Amino acid sequence: MLTTVPQVASIQVVAGEQDLFLTVMVADLRALSEWIRNDLSRVDGVRGIRTKIVTRIYGESVRWRLGSLSPKQQHVLSPYVPDTGTMTRPPREDEQRLMTALAPDGRRSAVELAEQIGISAPTVRKRLDRLVSEGILSVRCEVAHVLNGWPVTATIWARVPAKSLDTVGRDLVEYPEVRVCCGVTGRSNLVLTVWLRHVGDLQAFETRLEREQPELAVVEREVTLETVKRLGALLDTGGRRVGTVPIEP
Repeated sequence: MLTTVPQVASIQVVAGEQDLFLTVMVADLRALSEWIRNDLSRVDGVRGIRTKIVTRIYGESVRWRLGSLSPKQQHVLSPYVPDTGTMTRPPREDEQRLMTALAPDGRRSAVELAEQIGISAPTVRKRLDRLVSEGILSVRCEVAHVLNGWPVTATIWARVPAKSLDTVGRDLVEYPEVRVCCGVTGRSNLVLTVWLRHVGDLQAFETRLEREQPELAVVEREVTLETVKRLGALLDTGGRRVGTVPIEP
């Protein structure tokens, strides 16, 4: 059931203190409270819920690089990387319709999108440019991580003194293993999603954190057994997309 919910962007089956790790996107705190109370808590099999609110994003997976391109190739492509800002507002209804139409295939042309949602192609292009520049829409190429040399996903919950959180967060996004780094609420005020080559690399990564980030204390760690859904894409056990449920906060 959770795979079909548009507010549930990602679902991971994890080995840790809980069984599922959900990434949920909603318009505001009230909407989150209502969704947890009226929907999630009533799902058969749900016996407990722990909620963390993202307070700051230091790095998203859109900036992560696989490392398969040479510096020269990256330089050639750099002019085509769009300038993006920080999201400061939710998408409007007309913008959400456009993003929903784009979700199944990010390569769809403006003409195709215009035909589906009933506006002109130039209007589609202008809206897409605006959404990207405002940080509401991001463009990325996802890969089946179990096939690309980084088959292990781990989530690390950590505690950092508030005065050092921004500095540590900005430092961590430079680590090649770190896909996502966010400040969050709760006893653990920092969460990392990391990709690793082997399960045993998790301990080595934590050791490096202790050595290079002495103010950071690891509180909890989880290893992902399976990623069922990633940013609206339904995945098979090999990490390949088999369907799409567009995200609608």
